[in-house]
Amino acid sequence: MDLQETLTNLKEGIGIDLSTIKNQYGDKIVDKRLYFHNGQWLIWEINCWSSSAYGLGTCHCNSHDPATEHEIDRERALELLRKYIERHNRAEEKRLQEIAFLEAMIEASDVGKIRRRVEDALRKSEPKKIFEVATMLGVKIL
Repeated sequence: MDLQETLTNLKEGIGIDLSTIKNQYGDKIVDKRLYFHNGQWLIWEINCWSSSAYGLGTCHCNSHDPATEHEIDRERALELLRKYIERHNRAEEKRLQEIAFLEAMIEASDVGKIRRRVEDALRKSEPKKIFEVATMLGVKIL
């Protein structure tokens, strides 16, 4: 997700998940979200860490809310937004590094296959052909 898309989503009232946790059932749930609504920056966050509503425990939250929402100032919202973007950029960079690593592994395995095929073909060839291929590749034959 790029910055423009993130800001557009905020403008349209789509919140940004600042952090997530796993509940007691192993489900990933949002525990903190940033919103922009009617000119206000809002933070929604879990208030009761034993709330059955979120699968965190057995509390039915009869005397309190399972989550709260409160307004924050622009500076705090921008700080949270900056941290969110940095975290996602690091995750994207790591993802791209892993893709590059896997592609290098695939390429290396292909090179190994090609080398084995060439070696097998050369073993079956005449000495003159072996010399020509070695010369073409710049390989010295002992």
